[in-house]
Amino acid sequence: MRCPFCDAHGARSDVHAHLVAEHADRVRTWEDDHGRRRYEIACPQCGAAHAQRVKPRSHDPAFLEQFAAEIRLVAFDMLLCHLEAEHDAAPAPAAAAEVPGPLPRSGPGGGRGRPGDGAVPLPPGMPRPTPHPLERRPVEVRTYDPAHKER
Repeated sequence: MRCPFCDAHGARSDVHAHLVAEHADRVRTWEDDHGRRRYEIACPQCGAAHAQRVKPRSHDPAFLEQFAAEIRLVAFDMLLCHLEAEHDAAPAPAAAAEVPGPLPRSGPGGGRGRPGDGAVPLPPGMPRPTPHPLERRPVEVRTYDPAHKER
């Protein structure tokens, strides 16, 4: 993203910090006729201004000076939101990070099963798991022998 007032550019958070540090004079604060404190920021591209009432319940006369940095943070955030929405100012792409490959398939249809079952070896030092009592166990298959007599 590029700073709307100069040639500085970077990630949105970097431009936001740059605006607060370098262009603080672009945010106008004042107290209106009714004693309400306000701020205003104007878009340098289209001239649209955003004015907002600040902390309506505060009656401290030094409030605007005391919280000037926080007011500028909010005002410049509103400006950046306006630039992104109205002027297609997209944030700078993040640094190209290595994209991990897909996760291995798992589950009954694609996984190899649990450790210790068939083709899945147990990790070193892991004891063989005790099966849950409700798990299906192999059934002993007996064949019928007519010659065999039970007593």
